[in-house]
Formats: sequence, C-alpha cells, structure tokens
Amino acid sequence: MPTRVRGLRGFTLIELLVVISIIALLVSILLPSLTAARQEGIRLKCQANVRSVNGYAQNNAISEPRGIAHAMAKSGEMYWRGLGAWDFGGSDGRCGEMRSDYGQLDASLGARYRPFNAAVAGPDFDVTMQFKEYQCPGDTGYAPIRNYRPGFVDDSPCTGDEVEEVQNGPMWKERGTSYQGDFVWFGGPNDLGQPTALRYGSFMRPVSMVPNASETLLFYEGRFAQAFFSTAECAAVNGGTPIDVAGWHGKMCEFNAVMMDGHAQRITLHNRGDMVDIVSKIDPVQYPYRAGMFRGVGWRYDAFPARFVVEHRTGNP
Repeated sequence: MPTRVRGLRGFTLIELLVVISIIALLVSILLPSLTAARQEGIRLKCQANVRSVNGYAQNNAISEPRGIAHAMAKSGEMYWRGLGAWDFGGSDGRCGEMRSDYGQLDASLGARYRPFNAAVAGPDFDVTMQFKEYQCPGDTGYAPIRNYRPGFVDDSPCTGDEVEEVQNGPMWKERGTSYQGDFVWFGGPNDLGQPTALRYGSFMRPVSMVPNASETLLFYEGRFAQAFFSTAECAAVNGGTPIDVAGWHGKMCEFNAVMMDGHAQRITLHNRGDMVDIVSKIDPVQYPYRAGMFRGVGWRYDAFPARFVVEHRTGNP
C-alpha cells in the first residue's frame, strides 16, 4: 500500500509582508546610526591626518633657529602675497602657482617648494608623491557660497572649464592639501614706500611669541576659513551673507583643528554669537588692525598681544 507524503508548507503572503516590514523597520533604525558612525570615522581620520601635519610643524619649531612652527615656502624669499595658507606641505595642486612646474618657479607654491615635504621626504623627493596625510577623507571642497572662495593668481596651464572643475572638487586636488593655516595680509606702504606684511596669527611667528598657544590656531580644515568669513560679525564688514557652514565630517559648524601648543581639537563656529564682534568689542587704539582678530569659544585666529607688524622688502608687492 503506497504511503502518503505530506506536502511542505510555504510562507503565506501575509507572513512575507510581516517579515519584510520588520526588516525595513530594523534598517530604518540602524541606518542613521551606521551613517553617524561612518561620519565619526571620517572625522577621526581627518583629525589624525591634521595631527600628523601638526607633528611636522612642531618638529620644525624645534629645528628652526627662531622656533617657527608654521614655516614659509621657498617663494617667500621673493613674493609675499597670499603665503602661508596652503604652502607648508602637501602634494601639487592641479592649476596655476600650486604646481611645482609653474612657469615662474620662484613663485611656485607647489609640492617641490613646501618646507614640510622636504623635511619629511628629503630634498630630492619625487614631486608626484601624494602626501596622503594632507588629504582629509571627508574633503568635498569649498562650500558653495561667495563669502570666501580664493582663486589662482594665474590659472595656467588649466583651461577655464578645468579650473571650474577643480574648484568644485576636493580642496586637496586644487591646493594640494585639505588643511589651511594663517597667511600674510598686506597693509599699506610704510614711510619708505615698502609694503607692510601684517601677520595676525601663527604664520612665521616663533612659538615663544604666541601668548595663548593653547588657543591660537595653527592648521584647520579649509572650510573653517569660509565659516569665519560667513559670520554675522565678518559678513557685515565684508559685504557677505551670514550663513552656517558644515564641516567635512558632516556636522554643521564643527571643524577639526590643531593649536600652536600641538594639541588637536574640534572647534565650533556658528554664523552668529560664536565670535567676538571684531568691530565694536576690541579697542581700536590698542589694536588698529583688529579686523584680523577672529576669536571663538576656545580658539583664536590672532596671536595678539605681540609684535604683529613686520616689514619686508619685496620685488613684487
């Protein structure tokens, strides 16, 4: 007598829909956490990189006779305008003076002439090196605002379309580094008709001349510069629009930075209320160049009080 085989029972449509709903619910719960964890990982990597750059700066302060942490590129011997922001280390940028093969070699801010590169890789290093520690993994370039978007003095050999492409991409591809530092500002001529370089912060300043080293910025992710030019205090002076700027790790108004004393920290800057009112709250008699004094909670861009007007002869002011 033949035996009867019991048929296998499958899932009903309702059971499948319930399982799918549960999976979708779990994904919706976990996804924000996974995204947040990923962004935190990017921030930590970016901070680790800027710590590495800071290590080169601290070594420079020890080996350099004057104790200068934020060193000057080779082109500083002849040209001063704009120096300090990106030319301390990192790879070649893609256009203009950020390339090592820039036509006016004595004005090049490319990898070949950046002081930290030679100190780490030797004077004859391969100029095509990428110097990964200068690349923040969250670097998506400048925020799409007009308050602060520096350009090139000379775009060559890039074409107009290529310049636009580069400027809309990661900063490290454009400038060779994701990080920025203090740079030289130019005032009017002195009594001899020479240009006057106004150093507000850490660039070319001995560490011993920085009275608040634990708060004075040394290097920071590039979007922070956009942030302080976009505050209500600065925008009112520069004719810009107050707006909050997001850091590269995804959080609004938070940025990675290292200070002159060597420690790294996360700094915050909102478009209103986080910074000293540079026009009305600082004595214009004591600090006539107060427009360069950017100060927030736990950080400051300037290194006052200290001798802050340094005169230099230059063939191309």
